[in-house]
Amino acid sequence: MKKHTANSVIPRNTRLVKGFHVPSIGIKNITGYKFMKNKLFTFFIGLLFCIALNVQAQPTLQKDFSYVLEVPSTMTVGSSAAHVYILSDTEGMAVFRTQQDTLQWLYSSTGMEQRGNTMTADIRFAYLWGDSRRLTVLEPTSVLGVYSSTLLPANPRDAKRIDNNLYVALGDKGLGKLSLRTPAAVDSTMDYVERSRLSRENIVDLEASNDQLFALATRQKLYHFDYEDGQLSLAKELELSEDVSKIFLIDNTVYGSDNNGNIYELDSSGNTSKLGSIDEPIVKLESWKNWLIIQGNSNRVWTSYQNRSPDLWKEDKDAGNYFTVTKDDLWISEYNKLSRIITSTPGSSDNDGNSELTQNYSGELSLKDISNQAVPHTKPLLFPIRFEQDVPANAVQISYQSDDITHGEIRGQSFYWQPTADDVGNHRVKIIASTNSGKTDSTSVNIEVTSFNSPPRFAPIRSISIPINEEFSLPIKATDPDGSDSELIRYLGVDLPEGASIDEKTGEFTWSPTPRQIGKNEFRVIATDQYGSAKSIDITINVVENPRSGEADN
Repeated sequence: MKKHTANSVIPRNTRLVKGFHVPSIGIKNITGYKFMKNKLFTFFIGLLFCIALNVQAQPTLQKDFSYVLEVPSTMTVGSSAAHVYILSDTEGMAVFRTQQDTLQWLYSSTGMEQRGNTMTADIRFAYLWGDSRRLTVLEPTSVLGVYSSTLLPANPRDAKRIDNNLYVALGDKGLGKLSLRTPAAVDSTMDYVERSRLSRENIVDLEASNDQLFALATRQKLYHFDYEDGQLSLAKELELSEDVSKIFLIDNTVYGSDNNGNIYELDSSGNTSKLGSIDEPIVKLESWKNWLIIQGNSNRVWTSYQNRSPDLWKEDKDAGNYFTVTKDDLWISEYNKLSRIITSTPGSSDNDGNSELTQNYSGELSLKDISNQAVPHTKPLLFPIRFEQDVPANAVQISYQSDDITHGEIRGQSFYWQPTADDVGNHRVKIIASTNSGKTDSTSVNIEVTSFNSPPRFAPIRSISIPINEEFSLPIKATDPDGSDSELIRYLGVDLPEGASIDEKTGEFTWSPTPRQIGKNEFRVIATDQYGSAKSIDITINVVENPRSGEADN
């Protein structure tokens, strides 16, 4: 069956049925109608059966926890076939070389986060810009990372390279062109493409291949350029049937999307064929294997398998969900952790043909509540992260999110943080756990950082009178006002009466006094918290003769 591309047009008298082009039939003018009816019935039954099989066999996307790269404060991710770029609000631009299933760190260029947060890349360069007129050209093989930088006539909306030229969408300034032959050429006067024709157009988006360029303008216009012998020439000016706000070139097919999140396939006449919708503006759309990966402006991510209706894949907006495709690999960054995506077919134990990857887990996922924590700023904080279910450690990935804690660590299934004097106060931390199959759960904890460590506090104990020859127990309890775990308090008895003992962990005092111990007995109990602060309490116990015992003796 023929697949329609950007240059294909659906023939007349053809209707689209679940991705198949089926010729319309004038039933009244056909002889042997019953024969054809049976044939068509058989055809559609077979078609539906094939569709059912395809739906059943649809693979699922899973994260490969065998390779996880953590980059704090990730802002965006981009890639070419050879390199991956991760822009961080604290680390700048981190550049990696792609390898088999892994990434090799090359260098980090600090300060790049100040140049913008929008990035595109091709096999040679990456391009970075933001809300100003500055455009930075990055070269991954350069020692400093920056190839050149220039100020444009207007804020760039998009940038695409063909040969040694960079074409830039400049909004109402039209379509600009920069030479990339030398760093100095980048920072020279900009040329304009079809200036007389595009001077009144608002160019908002670009897509390019080796020999053609598509420039999207407002008012439902799309300009198609051919590139030949180093020259760009206008081939077509199309009036689009829908108000498309972004375009995407995937496998020689041009897709468009509007501000309502509708996705269209565009043909060579400007006609549109709707494929589905995510109900919010689309900021990124890429192809990987048989999927379209779609990101909305809320940071949520959808997938479309074999051009089916989009399904919500990543729902947590706070995770970032920055994704990129490089070579045959799909990478996604959630909560500053970049993971490779693998496929798993239902009924099969293989993941992308590799059975040595992380363990699959399809059960429920529920984090246990974490009690609020208190810690003095001089001491490190470490608390466990537990699940309601028995979840294999290699099937779950744990991360955290906080507005003001940036140097915490997830160590196995625990959270570790070393606060400083600047961190005194309250901090909210969200703990997020996700399985490779995509199940997610979270819980939050409040952390109070104190300026000093308060010692334990005892519950008051009055003077007590007890009889001889009877076993006596007294619960001695102390609380830690700024400790994270009351079970870490330890008790020590000083000058205990002969035969008495105190439980180091629970503080329970036990004693069976003898006749020789009649009278006042004084001793001290010391409680120490997990950080070493101590507090003591003095206890007095009067031992008296058992009245019943005295009557018997008389």
